[in-house]
Amino acid sequence: MTEVEAKNIAYGVIQSRFAIASCDKWKEVDENYNYQDAYHCIIDTIWCAPDASWAKKLHEFWNLCIYIRFLLHASWLTSRL
Repeated sequence: MTEVEAKNIAYGVIQSRFAIASCDKWKEVDENYNYQDAYHCIIDTIWCAPDASWAKKLHEFWNLCIYIRFLLHASWLTSRL
């Protein structure tokens, strides 16, 4: 993966929601919350955002977060050699 895409953001949201839910095993619908619908809704919200600059800033933010984390990790690894 060279950059964060809408599907990566949606996946992270779904995993985070599942982690804080009271459900102890995965299922598509947790009470009234449908994970598949939520996943697709997040992607559609990003792809079809009325404000294209918002979607661009969202992608830039997450790409920056991932890139910084990668650089810090690489720096830490090389300092251990």
